[in-house]
Amino acid sequence: MSELLLHFLSSLEKQKKKNASKLLQDIQTLEDDIKEAERRYSSKASLVRSREAIESTPGALFVPTANTDRLMSNIRQLEDAYFIMRSQMKLSDSTASARSDKSLLKDKDKWSENQNKDQDARTKGKSSDQLEVFFEGLCKFARYSKFETCGTIRSGDLLNSASVVCSLSFDPDEEHIAAAGISKKIKIFDFSAFMNESVGVHYPLVEMVNKSKLSCVCWNSYIKNYLASTDYDGVVQIWDAGTGQGFSQYTEHQKRAWSVDFSPSDPTKFVSGSDDCSVKLWSVNEAR
Repeated sequence: MSELLLHFLSSLEKQKKKNASKLLQDIQTLEDDIKEAERRYSSKASLVRSREAIESTPGALFVPTANTDRLMSNIRQLEDAYFIMRSQMKLSDSTASARSDKSLLKDKDKWSENQNKDQDARTKGKSSDQLEVFFEGLCKFARYSKFETCGTIRSGDLLNSASVVCSLSFDPDEEHIAAAGISKKIKIFDFSAFMNESVGVHYPLVEMVNKSKLSCVCWNSYIKNYLASTDYDGVVQIWDAGTGQGFSQYTEHQKRAWSVDFSPSDPTKFVSGSDDCSVKLWSVNEAR
């Protein structure tokens, strides 16, 4: 019994130390971002003064507003979103230093030099100012209590079950949207037309036909024309939107496949999940 007690106490101590270490890291991250926020918005002196007043005045009362009430009532979700954003920044930085684009793309003839440069610019811009993006999102979250429809794709009969859309995905440049579902088709729509309310019916730029009903579609974040899909037969398919054709199939799933997603750090890798209770990792470099 004494050994059991000792094991329990030692394990608990180890877990608490691990939690404490993580907490210290989180606090350091917050302090760094507080300094960065104060530096960026130093012209808005009220921001700095308000923080100093709260910290320096014992028992100081912060008068809540409708915006702050909305933020605090969702503090857990916002906290999760904030630390996910910070982890993505760290992942982007470590990936950029550990892997060169040349070694990553050496076996892919279709990845042109211009596409590489464009993606590098997008990735650098996103990773270098994620804090500003999060701040803008925070302001919008506090300001608005509901979403407003910006546009609607009108491409089928709403009363026809074959028109049911199961999955959507943006292309890397957010110029197109891929829609897939019960129709067994992946339809590529122009995003600018999608936002035009004067358009009565939206016709797809490209249609790619699958053998079975589609459950998920995902656009590769690096290779502009590449998409992956899963279907009710358990087939994972890679498509080229440029040619409108599929060129690789992965059929190891035993039941319906529900989900597929490309790796954000290595666009040659992707994963799929299925009713057969398995998650499978694939590579577009594998011969099929």
